[in-house]
Amino acid sequence: PYVNSRGNIGVQISDLGVTEHGSSKGDVDIFYKFNSKDVSWRLYHRGLRHLSLGDLDWQFLWKNNANTVSASDESIRPNQSLANHFRYVYADDVDDAELGLYWFKRFSQMPKWSIDANGLSNYDRLPHLYRLHNPEEGLSWGLVYDNLIFLSNPDDVPTASRGLMYLGYNTSWELPYAMYAKTSIGSWYSVRHLYDDYSFAKNRSALIPRFKTTLWLLKDALLHAGLDYYYVARNTEQLAGPIFTQNRWYWRNTDKDLLQQVDLIADKNDVNVFAYWPRLFGLDSVQLKLSHALPLASHKVYLSSTGDEDPQVHYKNKITYGMLRRSDGKAKLEGLWNWKLGKWHTIHLHVQHGGWQFYWLEEPGLLLKEDTGYDFSNARLIGLAFPLYRNGPDYVYAKLNYTDNANKNLYYKFGWEYNSCCMHMALEVSKNQIITGDNLQKYRWPAVALRFSVTGW
Repeated sequence: PYVNSRGNIGVQISDLGVTEHGSSKGDVDIFYKFNSKDVSWRLYHRGLRHLSLGDLDWQFLWKNNANTVSASDESIRPNQSLANHFRYVYADDVDDAELGLYWFKRFSQMPKWSIDANGLSNYDRLPHLYRLHNPEEGLSWGLVYDNLIFLSNPDDVPTASRGLMYLGYNTSWELPYAMYAKTSIGSWYSVRHLYDDYSFAKNRSALIPRFKTTLWLLKDALLHAGLDYYYVARNTEQLAGPIFTQNRWYWRNTDKDLLQQVDLIADKNDVNVFAYWPRLFGLDSVQLKLSHALPLASHKVYLSSTGDEDPQVHYKNKITYGMLRRSDGKAKLEGLWNWKLGKWHTIHLHVQHGGWQFYWLEEPGLLLKEDTGYDFSNARLIGLAFPLYRNGPDYVYAKLNYTDNANKNLYYKFGWEYNSCCMHMALEVSKNQIITGDNLQKYRWPAVALRFSVTGW
């Protein structure tokens, strides 16, 4: 049972199970609001089952209305669609596979945050198929397929059947003077069929070649240095079609992203000069990588209407990638530095020490539909979590998060927990302050929640 300062009471019945074969966690939450005399309920269950080859993974989340149900729901935005899935996944160093069913509980009520009201539609993917085989040496191939429909509350957008295939070959060889080279050559083939009659072409297909080669001029225990060339053929016909689900810009360009550009494949004709120190200053635990891009041609294929997410569109030859990290994962700084503007275009910083954590993230966020076309939100997250007091079963902590992703949001929480063998108590004081958005609810006073539970009875 719990009660909070907004005149609401609730009860949450939870289960948690962990075995060598998997885990499961779920709860049923019933919530009564005295001021409106409404009863709300939420059903949540998430599970993982280890198989001999791969895992089964599922999540079910359902509410009888769009309002917040429990005090632990602060991460769910007003009237946000609720994601559900049931899938099989498998991954190792060479192969990735996924077969799943994805669907949403959609709410048409307003108000909504900009990333929900103006974001790409939440399609039900029934089914979703993903398969990638990408070894260091030999044949590389992949396939992703989606049947994009709406089970309920459809948006006024086309539904479709969509696929992307890749076929290529990876090889490497040693060169004179201790040089080393690695090359990947292949091509994507994308195909799409619209179920509805819209202004777009009903059927579309495209063949887009890809070539990437890396040359290490120096590769020893202290320094790796060289250059690489990355080419993706330009196909501007993609810009005339709809964008279904591809709402992120993948700025790291890793091989894991081969099948992520399922709606639109960006063009490349870039030379990169790089250096990597696996033992910076002789320290085994610290690595540094720097890479500067020199595009031979301007990028013309991008998701947004202006291409602002890709800094090479407007700041050609002015972007450097940097990554500094500890091998134990307790500290990492990674991002793209814009020399023209003298600031980070993207940055990920995470530092952990003892019970303290600090994180800072800035990057192009989600693709939004604007009156003049598509544009990316500017995603920013700054967070701090730290313990205030710990003694035996008592624990006092504080959390502070600032989020800016189309809407600015400040969230803080102070909490006390008591955990013994059979009794658990918690007192939380939190506030979720929405700084922008006149039509969104702004909480005047912090929420106070009291929880009590017992186990072993």
